[in-house]
Amino acid sequence: MDVQDNFRPVREKIYRLEDARKVADFLRSRSSHPAPEIAIVLGSRLHAFEQVIEAPEKIYYHDIQAVLPSFPTCSTAIGKEGAFIFGSVDGISVLVMQGRFHMYEGHSSQATAFPVRVIKELGVQTLILTNAARGLSPTLEIGDVMLVVDHYNTERGSETHPLAGINVEHWGPRFLRCDNLYDYNLRRMTRQIAKEKRITLKQGGYIFVSGPSYETPMEEDGLRNLCEKRRGWGRLLMHVRHWLSPRDSAARDHPGGLVDRLDRILNHFGMHDTAVGMSTVPEVLVAEHCGLKVLVLSGIYHVTQENTVKLTAIPHYEYKTHKRVAFEMTRRREEEYRQSQVAPKMTALLRGLLRALGDTSDIAMDYDVAEIARWRFPTTLCVSWHRLILGSTSVALALGLLVTALEEQRRRR
Repeated sequence: MDVQDNFRPVREKIYRLEDARKVADFLRSRSSHPAPEIAIVLGSRLHAFEQVIEAPEKIYYHDIQAVLPSFPTCSTAIGKEGAFIFGSVDGISVLVMQGRFHMYEGHSSQATAFPVRVIKELGVQTLILTNAARGLSPTLEIGDVMLVVDHYNTERGSETHPLAGINVEHWGPRFLRCDNLYDYNLRRMTRQIAKEKRITLKQGGYIFVSGPSYETPMEEDGLRNLCEKRRGWGRLLMHVRHWLSPRDSAARDHPGGLVDRLDRILNHFGMHDTAVGMSTVPEVLVAEHCGLKVLVLSGIYHVTQENTVKLTAIPHYEYKTHKRVAFEMTRRREEEYRQSQVAPKMTALLRGLLRALGDTSDIAMDYDVAEIARWRFPTTLCVSWHRLILGSTSVALALGLLVTALEEQRRRR
């Protein structure tokens, strides 16, 4: 079959509620496991998580075409087979989606997020998304795991938005609020699990681009300046954090040190890290539209050119061809080693989350207002002390003048 023939019906197809229910019924008929309440979407190079699934039952995407011919099947990313996997992890029933669909493969945004509709019809309540991202911030290094707290969608056109078109009231409202997409309780649980397992967990925003080309240096600077707040003391702390960042991968994963405390200070003031990727955001929007609780973890597999691994400084007069080749080979081996550390970290976090969600049948909606306001209105918490004092003094003076004016008016009467 021609590749374009496979893309054409997916791009032109408008998925309906009946299509999602048809696929969900087909998946139920092919699985003997109980209906899961938790679903996990595995990103690139995270197929190793399949090894911890007990009694897996795999249903490939091309088998679903028997009931829905327009179901997307192409998945060209690294380490993806393209299948729904029913099973259990540590006794917790779970549905794993191995391989997702991307817009750079020729799919529409509605097609990339259609599996989320199917997951909703299966009775899933919590959706955990993972992806492979590229770090833009100087504090992000290869091998880090970033907890996504917000995102920036560069594909906001009417033709590229996953919620464009006819709205189905069964799934959600016509106009979707996006002020709290990423569930706070799930993020709090993830931070606690990372602390218990001694995994350094970064927090930041995720920028969605359609791909498949990477960003130019000018685009990197524009996205970084657009989504990061580095002013005043925050800018100085970011530079100090980058200067103190150890290059040894073993030394970076010890929370509680100076670097980890600086990360907490920066996150507190809303100056979080930034990564860019080519997936996840359409699925997040559709999941929120369906009423699912969402958590997103990004594995940093690449960084910008200025943040690449620098193992040593070689003088220009000694930078011969053979030394250059040896240096590049050493750098690539170091990067490959750090990339290989993402999957074990992600697997440990996912297993801890599944245990925590299995122990807590109903998570209380214990939202921290300050935590939510920090990401919705980061400028309100980034105000320096002198501005706070000046603002309080101005309010006191205004109240004093108002009281004085009222007293004078009363005396005249």
